Amino acid sequence: MCWRLANAYAAAMALWHMDRISDGWSLPADYDVRISHERRAAGCFLSSRPRRLKLEFLKIAALFAITAVAEIVGCYLPWLVLKQGRPVWLLIPAALSLGLFAWLLTLHPSAAGRTYAAYGGMYIAVALVWLRVVDGMTLTRWDLAGAGVALLGMAIIALQPTAGA
Repeated sequence: MCWRLANAYAAAMALWHMDRISDGWSLPADYDVRISHERRAAGCFLSSRPRRLKLEFLKIAALFAITAVAEIVGCYLPWLVLKQGRPVWLLIPAALSLGLFAWLLTLHPSAAGRTYAAYGGMYIAVALVWLRVVDGMTLTRWDLAGAGVALLGMAIIALQPTAGA
């Protein structure tokens, strides 16, 4: 589908250039290079390497999921201590879990702000799984829809094309 859109876009650009030629203009010297850049700009980078992107996305998603669990555990244990009177020694694994969380975020090569933004989508999904599994709450269709939108946002941010790609 992506190549169809890119080919339609390239055909439109060719027609635009042909219109200019009929007005006495000539094709630019870099015409073929421009078309390939325009195809890439139309989003066809996804079609040219789907297997690699799937593996990269799975790796990112798994790392974000582990990171989210570390953050949630690091916050849940102090909550148990403060709200339910559990033993104070639970603050030690909580601190270790939050340290692990911070370290896991450093494993991503992109800028910290972009990593945090993409991670937020996975955090939402993992928090809802935690709500279901640990707290025993039933998820609503709104919970599931929200998690789906958040994961889509994570994928868009995490898989955006890089300069030189």
